[in-house]
Amino acid sequence: MEDAHVLDLDFYRQDWVFGAVFDGHRGRTAAWTAAEQLHLIFLHHLLKRLPPEEAIIAAYKEVDQMLTGQTSGTTAVTIFLDGHELLTANAGDSRCLLVRRNDWLQLSTDHRLSNPAEKDRIMRTKAQIREPYVMVGGSGLMPTRSLGDPDFALAGVIPTPSTRRKVLNQDDLLLILACDGLFDVMTNQEVADLARSARVPERVVQGLKQEAMDARMTSDNLTVICLDLPSCLNRSQ
Repeated sequence: MEDAHVLDLDFYRQDWVFGAVFDGHRGRTAAWTAAEQLHLIFLHHLLKRLPPEEAIIAAYKEVDQMLTGQTSGTTAVTIFLDGHELLTANAGDSRCLLVRRNDWLQLSTDHRLSNPAEKDRIMRTKAQIREPYVMVGGSGLMPTRSLGDPDFALAGVIPTPSTRRKVLNQDDLLLILACDGLFDVMTNQEVADLARSARVPERVVQGLKQEAMDARMTSDNLTVICLDLPSCLNRSQ
């Protein structure tokens, strides 16, 4: 188990919410370092009046720079909720899924070779590809963006996150952050349907665990965070 996660429902005692899932590989160092440091670096930049989107991009970059002296890496998906304003950022293939009353919305971007834009970007570096992996020597990496993995930098693997801003409303019910151990065996629709029926975050994560690990027998690590959005939004009013 090389995953790590962070969830702070009263971030900096401002009624802000910060959450993150880090799916580590080739060792624990990158994921654990990100879990310890990324939110603190992000907060440091926020308090220096940097806009949240710029602050999270800077935090991803700085954590990546902290990992140059080792070989492990990690995907990252993070959320920052300020009132009704949600900022999502991710590098790699962990996801953020917004479950709404009648539909769902994926707020993160899958950084894999199956993403045409990512494959084109990697190919421009003339890196070796053996689908679904970016190759360096005899080692392969599935995510095309990550924190750490310094030996894959010349192959185009970068820490720069995709970001998205969303104003939440009364139709938004649940926010789910999870690593690919969930989404490799369940579609967004299946996750949203189960979450909507379970509704309570504790029941949602337990139901997703049972479905992914017991019923579908995912072979990967599994980390899931679920937020009840109405309770978060009502608190900020």
